[in-house]
Amino acid sequence: MIHIVIVKSYLSLEPIGILFVLFFAVILVIQFIGMIMHRLSTLSHLLASTTLRIGSKAL
Repeated sequence: MIHIVIVKSYLSLEPIGILFVLFFAVILVIQFIGMIMHRLSTLSHLLASTTLRIGSKAL
């Protein structure tokens, strides 16, 4: 008689690993938001220092 034994091992999620991934994801989101704010600030400085020559014929 042939006996077949099937053993299943499930992957377990380690809590410390999940915490590290969540921590780094939060840091990444904060950095992304900061980068977008910095880009918008730089754009506003660029627009503020640009002179518009509306109505002048000379280039």
